[in-house]
Amino acid sequence: ITSVMTMVGQVIEWPRVRIKKPGWLVIPSATTAFIATMIGYFVLVSGVIYDIIHEPPSIGSRIDAHGHQRPIVFKANSLHSQYILEGLAAGMLFCVGGLGLLLMLAAEKPSLSRLHRYLCLSLGGACMLGGFLASRAFIHIKFPSFLLS
Repeated sequence: ITSVMTMVGQVIEWPRVRIKKPGWLVIPSATTAFIATMIGYFVLVSGVIYDIIHEPPSIGSRIDAHGHQRPIVFKANSLHSQYILEGLAAGMLFCVGGLGLLLMLAAEKPSLSRLHRYLCLSLGGACMLGGFLASRAFIHIKFPSFLLS
């Protein structure tokens, strides 16, 4: 890429642009950037954009054998539609699994004590395993015959 840029630079004169950072613009801290990233990830994986476009109900209902309406959270046997709470719950599980992965990665810091390292590893593993198993249970509720042999 560098050789291509030098060849293009021989043909075209690059403009000399000096952009200065405004004084009021502050670089966010690492914690603020992490929280903003996690919120953005949650919004994307939970289907908020789908919810805004299609405006589904928050939960559904069905009539049981006695004629009473019972609330349901999962839109069963429907791949391309969801209830709002179904998407939010699934997004939360994905975020918990991602946080578990980050906890396990944080356990590699050499400055951590043995207790904190084992705590990060066990809590991270529990979050990852719990998120995976709960997501698999959600898929089984939504599609009863999926992943069965």
